[in-house]
Amino acid sequence: MAHLPPISSSALAAEPAAIEEVYRKHMRPGMHNLAPGLPYWGPPASAGAALAAAASTAAFGERELHRYADVRGHAPLLAAIERKLRVDNAIDPDGRRVLVTTGANQAYVQALLATCAPGDAVLVFAPYYFTHVVSMQLLGIRPHVVACDPSTLLPDPAAIGAAARAEGGRLRALVLTSPGNPSGAVIPERLLRALVLEAIAHGLWVISDEAYEHFVFDGAAHFSPAAERAFSAHVLSLFTMSKSYGMAGWRVGYVSYPERLDEVMLKIQDSLPTHATTLAQVIAAAALSDDDDSGASAGVAWVRERVATLRGVRRAVWDIVAETLEVGGDAKSVRGEGALYAFVRLPDGVCDEDAVARLADEFSVLVLPGSCAGMGGHVRISFASVEPGSDEAAGALAALRAGLGAIAFASRAHTR
Repeated sequence: MAHLPPISSSALAAEPAAIEEVYRKHMRPGMHNLAPGLPYWGPPASAGAALAAAASTAAFGERELHRYADVRGHAPLLAAIERKLRVDNAIDPDGRRVLVTTGANQAYVQALLATCAPGDAVLVFAPYYFTHVVSMQLLGIRPHVVACDPSTLLPDPAAIGAAARAEGGRLRALVLTSPGNPSGAVIPERLLRALVLEAIAHGLWVISDEAYEHFVFDGAAHFSPAAERAFSAHVLSLFTMSKSYGMAGWRVGYVSYPERLDEVMLKIQDSLPTHATTLAQVIAAAALSDDDDSGASAGVAWVRERVATLRGVRRAVWDIVAETLEVGGDAKSVRGEGALYAFVRLPDGVCDEDAVARLADEFSVLVLPGSCAGMGGHVRISFASVEPGSDEAAGALAALRAGLGAIAFASRAHTR
């Protein structure tokens, strides 16, 4: 009998898909699902109208809707994206190109393929977005992981030079995610500039994941590093329609990158998806083109209104943390100012995997372990996936309070 061919060693060695692993172990009917990173809302009405129009008998019969399209993207969507980048992110289009992708994860993989080769290293700060590291491992790229400052969950520019020296010329890129996933940390503009300057000084590309650009709280502000002209030739900026516009299932993202990468980016695009689904791009163009009198790019006022609705539930989650885990000064968490998450420190000695299992099995609350993001002893709670004021939100918050309270009580009893 012939031997079966081997499975890819890099694929086998890569970390598990974090969300799917938690679902496999713990998901069941009736679960309060605070694990995935998505908001409670769906796309704006303009997107629904565009879908209805495209699905009408006459429009659906048009051959162009079903044919291969421009690999760069649907022309109306590209125009809307370019305006949004110019108006909202202050990114000058001169010397840069835009490509529509099937979500920001594809844009990230594409950025790695365009800037790195197998055996190269990429610097990523922990806690990190788990998919960033898994993607590197699948591509044969080595994640060079450095911990953030534990008191702020912000990266240290000095770590860049140290990593470059340690890698002996194989460090190719720096990944920055602001607002952070899972930390929620918003990197202040001054620090972000220092990080990019240090990366440029060491000849690195900067991959800037800005998926949560609109999700900022407590007076924090998002800054796109490609807005600085001196940085533009070094920065690839990743964005998505999944979070702000509630379009995760439609898989539309985009990447803005230096023009000298254009040939390789188009080569990769043509070899992977060819282009994002045309119908999804039509809907995304409508969402970005929604009427807006705020002076921002079209559609952004709609997003800001919805982000504002999260303030109460975000505050409620942090109040629960303060009233359970942090009583007596124990397990003080760093409160990030952005994204969709509370990244919560557990009491000393409590395993995050065990905490996730207990919350799921005893209290029907699903969260993610911090170990999947390179920082054990924490859990990631998504506060945006339940609609504020709903029965679902009330039930989830009550179950979370009971679960974290039980974990805190057991920890204190154990240490007496």
